[in-house]
Order: sequence, then structure tokens, then C-alpha cells
Amino acid sequence: MESNTNYSKRIFDRVKQALLVSSAQSWPLLMVVIIGFSLIPIIVSEMSLKMVGVIFLWYAARELRRWWAARKAGQMYCPARAIIGYIIFIVICVVLVIGILAYSVGPVQKVKDVEFDAYPGITVGEIMSRTMVNPDWSHEDDYVYVYGNVDGTLMGFEFNVDTRGDYYYVTLTDAYYEGIWWGELMADAYFSGLATSCT
Repeated sequence: MESNTNYSKRIFDRVKQALLVSSAQSWPLLMVVIIGFSLIPIIVSEMSLKMVGVIFLWYAARELRRWWAARKAGQMYCPARAIIGYIIFIVICVVLVIGILAYSVGPVQKVKDVEFDAYPGITVGEIMSRTMVNPDWSHEDDYVYVYGNVDGTLMGFEFNVDTRGDYYYVTLTDAYYEGIWWGELMADAYFSGLATSCT
């Protein structure tokens, strides 16, 4: 029967080997990226930055030469810098993905996060969650809908989300109450009633 220590060591060795292989495989790609970035200051910057670009270009070219020589000899070239670079690369990728997801806000969240000028200090999402029982959000094309029970009666609102580049505009366009869609004017009145009850 294998001891826990031996089993843990085997897992650690496999993870270490996978890290070494991945680092070695990504090292030449990272050097190509560094060469690309080093050309930018060489081409468009002043002399002091050109020198920095030349240093990075020389370093990346030297590492690529070493990697190629090791490959031709049938060996794996994986300096400690490759492992550190690979880990930094993974961390940067994770941070970028999280950042992209954080800024890729869907239409429902855009409506929830908006504060109308007439009701500063409170978002649409907060108004709905405080006044409706179990608000249900959905969207279709450029329209967002929210439905929930208000004083035992089903009420709903329709919002238009107009995206223009990095900006977006939210407009209240319709309201549903007692089985009828009432239009924009009544939507404003119903929404105003809910918003004032929150303040």
C-alpha cells in the first residue's frame, strides 16, 4: 500500500514536470512577443528608449538562439526565467480575463446599475429589489424587462438600452400592471411611486 507521502511526492513531481514542459514550450513564444514589443521603442521613440528596445531585442534573440540550439540537440531548454515568465504570463492572462468579464456588462446589469437623474443615490436594481417580491429580469435585443409582485399584483417594466460606443443610455419605455401595458407616461408614474417609497 502506497503511503500518503509517496503519493503526494508523485503528484508534486507530475505538476513540476508539467510546469517545466509548459514553460519550455512557451519560452520561445514569449521571446517573439518581447521582440515585437522591443521594436516599438526602436522605431518610434527617442534615443534613450531606443536603447532599452535594443537591449530587450538582443536578450530575446539570444534566448531564441539558445532554445533553437537545444532543440536541434534534442534537449529541452528551460531556464529558471522561463518558469517565472510562464507563471507571470498565466497570472496576466487570468487578470485580463477577469477584467474583460468585469467590464463586459450585459444589458440587464446595465439597467440594474443605472441611477435616473430624478432619483439620485439609488439604482434601478435597488428600487426593484426593495419594492418587488422576487423580481425576475430578462432581456430581448435592446430591451430589458423586470417583473415582480408589488402588493400582491404582478407589475413589470420595460427599459430600452441604447449603447453608443463606450456609453449606454437607459430609458424607461413601458409598464405592465393588472394585465395591461400602459405606455411610457404611466410607466414613469408607476416607477416614481416605487422609487419614492424607497426614500
